[in-house]
Amino acid sequence: MAALVISRLSQPDAADLLLVDDGPDLGALREEAAALRARLGELADLFADGVITGVQLARGTDRARKALLAVEEQLADAGRVSALGDLVTAGDVQSVWDGLDLDRRRAVIDALMGITLHPPGRGARTFRPETVEVAWR
Repeated sequence: MAALVISRLSQPDAADLLLVDDGPDLGALREEAAALRARLGELADLFADGVITGVQLARGTDRARKALLAVEEQLADAGRVSALGDLVTAGDVQSVWDGLDLDRRRAVIDALMGITLHPPGRGARTFRPETVEVAWR
């Protein structure tokens, strides 16, 4: 697997792989942002109806805007950050790969490919490379 990863990340178009999203759940972040925007609207309505004071409106608005800003920053960074990190821009992919811990290597492999192991057949006691199927993402 390491040879496949290093070969792929050494290609000229490897930087395009940074668009792979293995970060936070974008759907959940979008839902959270929509909920925060709705909350800001509700605060305005509550103030207009006289249910909350101006101080309460200001405090609630400040908290909701800070939370919304944090979510929007996560959304902006989600498409740029991946497990591939500095591997795609490395001059020597092999040396960067060699310096990664096992968890990071697994994350890189998961970001790049899906792996299916097919049954080796009855009575097989040795590894058969042809039973490994790699599907590039």
